[in-house]
Amino acid sequence: MHEQHRMSLKNFIHHLVTAQPEESHAAKTESRTRKLSETIYEQDEVLAALRKVPKSASTNEFMTTRLVADVQAELSQFGSPAVGLGQFDAEEPVDQLDIPGMASRVQAAAPCLWALLVSIMTPQHPTARDTSEDYQGSIFMVCVMLASAFAPQTCNKFPISLGLHLQSNGAGRRTLDLLFGLGIVANYVNITQGREEIDKLGKVKQ
Repeated sequence: MHEQHRMSLKNFIHHLVTAQPEESHAAKTESRTRKLSETIYEQDEVLAALRKVPKSASTNEFMTTRLVADVQAELSQFGSPAVGLGQFDAEEPVDQLDIPGMASRVQAAAPCLWALLVSIMTPQHPTARDTSEDYQGSIFMVCVMLASAFAPQTCNKFPISLGLHLQSNGAGRRTLDLLFGLGIVANYVNITQGREEIDKLGKVKQ
């Protein structure tokens, strides 16, 4: 009886999320699936109980894998013209970095990652202040660092540009090496190569 009950519950859930409605006014599959998800994941007691079941670890792994895939798909868009954080281009000026503008484009291109970081960074005791706005620069930097690590060859524009910008304002190699170690700027060799490309381009235009 217990096995039959367990299987019937399994079959019921499978039917709930896969069966197509036979009547036009019946709830659609997507709607039923969403309600089932809300029923489970919006109840802390249910989630806590599921985590105590050994096999539920596979569910957690699946959810993590899915989240990673979604975030990586968003990171892959950073090199698109719409976001503008792809490969370094010596023809683009580096003396002024429009961080707010870039942050807005990143937020639009990576809503899942941005929302995740906002949720993580929201203070333990929430206030009326907007975490996304207050920590826009920090969230943007985390996104750029992840994109640079995920696609170091095709998403190196900001780390090199920021390094060149700091170098132009007096930052020495030791400072740049420190920032490189933190994942904030590109390594000194790439920054130097970027400077050489800019200088070469300037001579050609002259």
